[in-house]
Amino acid sequence: MDKTGIVLRVFFEDPFWIIWVEVYVDDRQMISRNVIPKEFNDQEVYHWIIQHYDHLRFCSTDNVVEKSIHKNPKRSIREIAKQMKQPCVSTKSQNAYKKAMQTFLIQQKKEHHQDVSSQKVERFEKKQQKKKRKHRGR
Repeated sequence: MDKTGIVLRVFFEDPFWIIWVEVYVDDRQMISRNVIPKEFNDQEVYHWIIQHYDHLRFCSTDNVVEKSIHKNPKRSIREIAKQMKQPCVSTKSQNAYKKAMQTFLIQQKKEHHQDVSSQKVERFEKKQQKKKRKHRGR
C-alpha cells in the first residue's frame, strides 16, 4: 500500500529557529533539518517550503513500520491540537538525524586523521632525503 506524507515541525533552539521536515514514502522516512533566522507564521512556513523544497538535503533513516488503524477524524484533530501545545524535546526522526550526523562526523574525523598521518610520514621522508643529500659529499 502506497503511503505518503510530510510532517513539518518548527521549534526554537537558542538562538535560531529550526524547521524539521519529515517525508514518508511507502515504508521509508527521510528527514531534513533547516535553520531559519526568524520565527515564521504558518503562511510564511508554507511559502518557504514551496520555495526551498527542491534544495532541501534529506537524510534517509531506517524503515518505519506504522500500524494503519482507522481513527476517528475528530479524535485525530484533538490529538494534533494536543501535540501542538506540548513542546517537542526530541522525536524519533531527530534522534535518527543525530545518529546520521554522528556517523558522518566520525567518518570525517577518521579521514582527517589519515590525512594528517600521511602528511607526517611525507615530512619525515623529506627530512631523511634532505639529510642524505647533505651527507652525500663526505
